[in-house]
Amino acid sequence: MIQYNDAERLREIFSANLTSYMKKRGKTVADIAADLDVPYTTAASWAKAEKYPRMDKVQALADYFNVSKSELIEEPGNENEKPAVPGEPSEMEQLFTALSPRDRKVLLELAKNLKENEQ
Repeated sequence: MIQYNDAERLREIFSANLTSYMKKRGKTVADIAADLDVPYTTAASWAKAEKYPRMDKVQALADYFNVSKSELIEEPGNENEKPAVPGEPSEMEQLFTALSPRDRKVLLELAKNLKENEQ
């Protein structure tokens, strides 16, 4: 199970990546909010590591900056990430837990449908 500090770390990583791309592209929180049609306070909470966006918003931001989702949600330079430590949640588990309950349900339903279609 993801710990509070793990969720906080995920928000910090996302925030650092987001603000880095904003700076590189000359964008402000107000630009993000207007261009992606989200409330200013929501975009500001992402930039300040107060909240973690839903996966659809992560994808929208990735599209906006023309980068992959992993470039927004992963720590830079982790291409050769160390193997998972036994008993420690995997990155996938951490990301799944960081999703809203509604998004978790949608993701599980999609996975179920994919599995059924493969059979």
